[in-house]
Amino acid sequence: MPEDARVTDVQVAVDQIKNLLDGRSSLRSQALTSILTALLATLKAGIRWERDRAEQAEAAVAQAREELRTEALVQARLRRSWDDAEAEKRKARAITEKAIRLAKAYGEALGDKATRRVCEQFEQDEA
Repeated sequence: MPEDARVTDVQVAVDQIKNLLDGRSSLRSQALTSILTALLATLKAGIRWERDRAEQAEAAVAQAREELRTEALVQARLRRSWDDAEAEKRKARAITEKAIRLAKAYGEALGDKATRRVCEQFEQDEA
């Protein structure tokens, strides 16, 4: 129920009670009017408080959504960075393997045992 409708309902109740009290003791009527006015003020304050709480909750939800969006972006960037790093590692390994093959081929062509040993040792270290 909207705030205005609740306030209107309470105001109608206050007016009805005032109408019932017409013709009775004015002191009693004033006391009841004061009580009902205080009740109305309390209800209005409660409605304002509830509205403020709802706005705070909405703000917290909006902030949480923004944090989730930011976290998702960070994770996507990290995944992309890791994928790029893996691609660079694969490229570097391919270049290294090609260099080893070439060095072995030159070593065998020239009969250089030292070159072959260095290449074999490098392959063992890489594995």
